[in-house]
Amino acid sequence: MLEDVGKTHTNRNVYDIIKALPDNVVTLTVFFENSDTTSLLALENRHLRELNIYTTGQVNSGLWAINPLALKHINFIPSLLAYNVGGYASGLQLLQLQLLVN
Repeated sequence: MLEDVGKTHTNRNVYDIIKALPDNVVTLTVFFENSDTTSLLALENRHLRELNIYTTGQVNSGLWAINPLALKHINFIPSLLAYNVGGYASGLQLLQLQLLVN
């Protein structure tokens, strides 16, 4: 689990941590404090069964993007039905998507 990504560490530090992981990982959970997800590029040649991405920030803005190369060997990224997306009222029903990558 990587917490406070972008808050106290540079993305380069997080990139190096992810790059040092074994090639096959069951689950990785990352908590971003800002919308800079460039550190996820270190996942490009890692095989993950599941990737969980969380943030305390507002996710419904145009600032968020994830390079698809980072996700090419990830089997599952869960959708969080109960997650309160920043900028929306708690309990509001939003479209939920699941991404399955082969």
